[in-house]
Amino acid sequence: MPTVSVFDMFKIGVGPSSSHTLGPWRIVQRFLRELAEAPGLDSIRHLSFDLMGSLALTGRGHATDKALCLALLGQQPETVDVAAIDAMVRQLAADRTIMLGDRSIAFDPAVDIRFLRNERHPGHANAIRARAQTSDGVIERVYYSVGGGFIVAEGEPDDLAPDRPMPPHPVRFGQDLLQHCIANDCPVSEIVLANECFWQPESDVRAQLLHIWHCMRESIKRGCRIEGVLPGGLDVKRRAPGFLRDIVPEIERDDIEYLTRTIRAAGLPFEQLVRVISCFAIAVNEENAAMGRVV
Repeated sequence: MPTVSVFDMFKIGVGPSSSHTLGPWRIVQRFLRELAEAPGLDSIRHLSFDLMGSLALTGRGHATDKALCLALLGQQPETVDVAAIDAMVRQLAADRTIMLGDRSIAFDPAVDIRFLRNERHPGHANAIRARAQTSDGVIERVYYSVGGGFIVAEGEPDDLAPDRPMPPHPVRFGQDLLQHCIANDCPVSEIVLANECFWQPESDVRAQLLHIWHCMRESIKRGCRIEGVLPGGLDVKRRAPGFLRDIVPEIERDDIEYLTRTIRAAGLPFEQLVRVISCFAIAVNEENAAMGRVV
């Protein structure tokens, strides 16, 4: 039975899609690692990427091409300056070069990222064919973005969970989790924490969870603060900032701690509190649509 960690499910990434944005980002990173680990890195002269299936049909709307560019620029979805994404992609389009190791090679996103709308790979609906042209020939790999930010290479088993030892409280069905809670007289959270601490120190587990929570709060803050129109060409305006002003006028939206304290202290009736929660959900949704960092 595969073992799945909390950190397999909760991933920090850039929107708008785990399968069409984060997955392709990870595919390019993996391809670059494999090239670096193989002999002949210095002989590579050119890279190209073919998007097939759903990635070709909806990739532009999901910023798949931007994700590939950011990965080639060495950016990480967990740390990239989301406010600078468009500028970085524009600069790459203008320079038409990337760094591969310590060398600069030509790469033109308009030419070297191809959306093959009429081609569907038999292995998966979200397939990317990555090619490296060398002085001796071509290195070619096919990868699949299978959802949730998970990726696999052609020919690999689609067992997405890493190879981990079985935790003290294995769970396959909901009933298993309930039985563990009854047997140990503890809530679900303690069962999950015990399993996570079986794989790594508790201090590391808590630090990673706090980092995820920080990212969640930051996406709420940005979504409640930034106004304007969402990308996509449909002229959809961001709604969260206006909603929040209607609920709590004149509130400082740049400080998420102050924001939540003020809302708690306001003693809002239940209906208003539900509106605040809905506003936060809309804020994160809009951040995701705008290539913001989300969990």
